[in-house]
Amino acid sequence: MRSFSKRPIAAGYFFIVTANINLVAFFALAPTFRDDLGLTKFETSLLFTGAGLMMLFAALPLGFFADRIGRHRVAVAAATLIVVSSVGHAVATDFWSLMAFRMLFGLAFTGMLTAGIAWTVLSVAPRDRPRAIAGVIPIAATSVLIGPYLAGSLTDIGGTGLAYAVLAGLSGLSLVWLALSPAGDRERHEQPSPRELVRVVRSTVVLAAFILLFLGVLVDVMVNVLVPLQLDENGLSASAIGAILSAGGVLYVISSLIAVRNADRIVNLQTAGVAGLLIALTLMPLAASSATAMQAAGTIARGIALGLCFTVAFPLGALGATAMGVGLGAANGALMVASGLANAAGPIGSERVANAVGVTWTFAGLAVACAVAGVWMIHAARAPATSLAAPVAMGSQSVQQR
Repeated sequence: MRSFSKRPIAAGYFFIVTANINLVAFFALAPTFRDDLGLTKFETSLLFTGAGLMMLFAALPLGFFADRIGRHRVAVAAATLIVVSSVGHAVATDFWSLMAFRMLFGLAFTGMLTAGIAWTVLSVAPRDRPRAIAGVIPIAATSVLIGPYLAGSLTDIGGTGLAYAVLAGLSGLSLVWLALSPAGDRERHEQPSPRELVRVVRSTVVLAAFILLFLGVLVDVMVNVLVPLQLDENGLSASAIGAILSAGGVLYVISSLIAVRNADRIVNLQTAGVAGLLIALTLMPLAASSATAMQAAGTIARGIALGLCFTVAFPLGALGATAMGVGLGAANGALMVASGLANAAGPIGSERVANAVGVTWTFAGLAVACAVAGVWMIHAARAPATSLAAPVAMGSQSVQQR
């Protein structure tokens, strides 16, 4: 099994990296698109929301579909659409054409999150799957190191067209590698009933993972929307903004790698609560001042908290759901609804709330929400029925049986 799985998991991880490079590149380039296409701040926010809405509405259907017809097939289709959307970003000439390709990217990215991750994780032996699913986070985090600075530097040289042409080439390599990899995807699952899915999501462990993912993605999106615009107003170039985002990515990778090495011990409710409190702490510089130094410090520091947050929340929820009998594609889809909600609400919400109360108060409100959630998770971890060193072990057995 180990020799069979080496090439598929490498192809899957490369697919995850290239898809996430495309995702984070747009965060750094949004101010440039705004200036080049003459967009308003509201239209710029809608471009983020378009991708988020596709994630919201497509996550569960794609997860169910992947479990039924094969995760490899859906992953290859998603990789193809990422190439098409990258080319579209390179040639977009107005708001509507760019919006169309943003939504196409949102659909494709959701296919990666559901089918792509499930196929990658299921390509390894059952006992290795908890670490494999936790490993998705630092693997994806390499895109935060590469994407913003690469896209910003290429844009400074040849505009957004050059940046997305290069991204289309990287995505094309990923598509070829993925398509040539053996499917190795023989597990099939029937679609769970709505009642069964609600029962799973309402369980304390999966609900906590859902909330933590929602808050983590919401913080990530709102920082990625508001901070680059603020830094642009403060006079920084696209490459400088990209460098700040990439610096945060360094800490994100370090944090998530440390978490993966200890996944068997820290994938539990108590660590999830600590992650929520840590996010709240790293938001404080952003809430304190709109000055460049404070905005940069908060943006970089949040990498530590988000690295722990996602590395714990994703396997906690996914393996907790599979332990209750849900296929991994559907489990990922349910969790990605949280991501979709945050990606849909974050851009528009950040714009409206920031206009109403100011950027610093917006981040202060987020800090309070994360702190409250963190305290609840730590409290829930003390209840014997929900103290979970168990979901990882249960998840491994459940996937193996199914």
